[in-house]
Amino acid sequence: GNASEVFRIANDQFCLCIPAKNTEVVDCVSKKIKNRMNKIWNLEGSGVFVQVNLAVINIPEQVATLEEFKLATDQLFLEIKALRKKPMIVYTREISADYQRKLNVISSLRDSLRYPEQVQVYYQPIYEVNTNQLISAEALMRIEDRHLGFLQPGEFIPLAEQTGLIVNLTPIILA
Repeated sequence: GNASEVFRIANDQFCLCIPAKNTEVVDCVSKKIKNRMNKIWNLEGSGVFVQVNLAVINIPEQVATLEEFKLATDQLFLEIKALRKKPMIVYTREISADYQRKLNVISSLRDSLRYPEQVQVYYQPIYEVNTNQLISAEALMRIEDRHLGFLQPGEFIPLAEQTGLIVNLTPIILA
């Protein structure tokens, strides 16, 4: 039928199944949910706000199996935690590839603890503009992974910080 159904996935995670062929229906329902959640709830005389994050998965276009669905929801919950301010995330296979890349980089960072030769230090000279003299150098961490190749610091530094691996990588750099 055309009826929507709601399922509870975990404590504060719900799944709303909307049998819709066009995205306008989903957009309309999402807007209604957001509008209601932006209003105050009256709880025993107290006004309470409830924050809601929405993620959309198109089935079967983007996710075709139960395994893919589980993977997609795991990824979306991670994305939602990382991007709390984003009102809505629409799942795509590109998100999945991006997530896999992040896992690969984290794996590479862990490998770097076992194979410190992957971690390299590049020195960037710092000059005094007025005298044109070299006054110091900044030590920059670079990682050349055996499988992934040369990793960009903009990609691996945030992941090293998020996972706490930066603490273990610092002594390798200093050594």
